[in-house]
Amino acid sequence: MKVSIAIPCYEMHGYGADCLDFALRSIAYQSYTDFEVVISDHSVDDSISNVCKKWQQLPIKYIKNNLSRGSSSANINNCIRHSTGDLVKILCQDDYFYDSNSLKNIVTSFGKSQWLVSSYLHTTNRKDLFKKKKPFLNKNIATINTIGTHSCLTLHKSKEIQYFDENLLWLMDCEYYYRLYNSLGPPQILNKVTMVQYLWEGQVTNTLAASRALRSKEIEYVKRKCPEPIKYLPLFSFLQFAIKRICNLTVLR
Repeated sequence: MKVSIAIPCYEMHGYGADCLDFALRSIAYQSYTDFEVVISDHSVDDSISNVCKKWQQLPIKYIKNNLSRGSSSANINNCIRHSTGDLVKILCQDDYFYDSNSLKNIVTSFGKSQWLVSSYLHTTNRKDLFKKKKPFLNKNIATINTIGTHSCLTLHKSKEIQYFDENLLWLMDCEYYYRLYNSLGPPQILNKVTMVQYLWEGQVTNTLAASRALRSKEIEYVKRKCPEPIKYLPLFSFLQFAIKRICNLTVLR
């Protein structure tokens, strides 16, 4: 089964090339080798393309994307459109695979569901790993992201494949998961760690997306677009969500 590893890229305040280089290094060591790397480059310079030239041993499909610059959603969508694999593994350029069997574990775990989300760890220095995140659903997933970063997401490239809403930045993941659930049903949730999320000051969530005004605007937009909670939430996911909310309330008190 061929996998398209979709990496939307831009110069990322001067750190984009370094982030992409680290991500590609993790791809080069994968034991599962039936893949292509699809890079949609939103950057204003040649830093991303130069990194791609460095990794010529990888099957990289490089696309310079001059449209809708500044829209993370549009750049991801461009990756998806140019993907030719049976599966599309989305990877933020500052995140990376956990170990050499990460891609293999994703492919072999892909069941009847049309989408899969896997567990991941966090890092602030690409050395020390902490805080395992196992995705789970809640009925208000359109505005409360309990699945996590879209780097944990793998899609089946079918005729019904969904695209991210290009009007969103802060809630792009939440609203997307909401539509995936309503159109494809619940995801396959993989407990094995396959990804590492790099937490740093240049993340989208720590820059423009962190503004209170933007978050308020997007919450109102999503509430109008997704007025109803998701239906038929699996009992296990509901219990996970309820326990986490109770624990959070206890801590706040």
